[in-house]
Amino acid sequence: FDLRLHQGRVEELIDAFAQTAAENPAMPALRVLLASGYCLVGRTDEATPLFEHDVSTGFTEIPRDVTWTTAMVWAQECAVALRHQEAAAILYDLLDPFGDIVGFPFASSNGSVARSLGRLAHLLEQPDVAQAHFRTALSINERLKDPYWIARTQLDYADLLRDVGKADEAAQLVDQALETAKTFGFAALESRAATFPA
Repeated sequence: FDLRLHQGRVEELIDAFAQTAAENPAMPALRVLLASGYCLVGRTDEATPLFEHDVSTGFTEIPRDVTWTTAMVWAQECAVALRHQEAAAILYDLLDPFGDIVGFPFASSNGSVARSLGRLAHLLEQPDVAQAHFRTALSINERLKDPYWIARTQLDYADLLRDVGKADEAAQLVDQALETAKTFGFAALESRAATFPA
């Protein structure tokens, strides 16, 4: 999933992933990841009922095991994609104690949790809080020397800066992210940066 995410090819996995999630109902983190996958490829109508289930339970069905942080990070992606402020408020409170860690289940990485907090705070119209989280996330991801999560954080931060009227600062981050995406073949990030609204 991570490889296809970086390549901008998540669509290729969605149907197989949907089957896996359906066959493993005792693993609710798969449901969250599937909903996020649907959001990534623009199939929000299919994401919404899956996501609303977890919103209605306050995400309490997600076990506090090694997959929890990853599930919450991906739930954040859904909340932002669906502009779901109720979910964003719940997820922010859940993730806030973990803003200084990196999501690292098994062999994959979700980068700094602070990036998710920045996106949630942005959706909740708390720009100063969001900016502090994005700065933390960039610092952590840069220490990790993780080009994907650096570039993705730069684009998320640029969204915020654009919305608060700092277009020049946003453009600088977008240019940096675009260069990284081209260098490493991060197709989805390259497309996002290339089409970033001024």
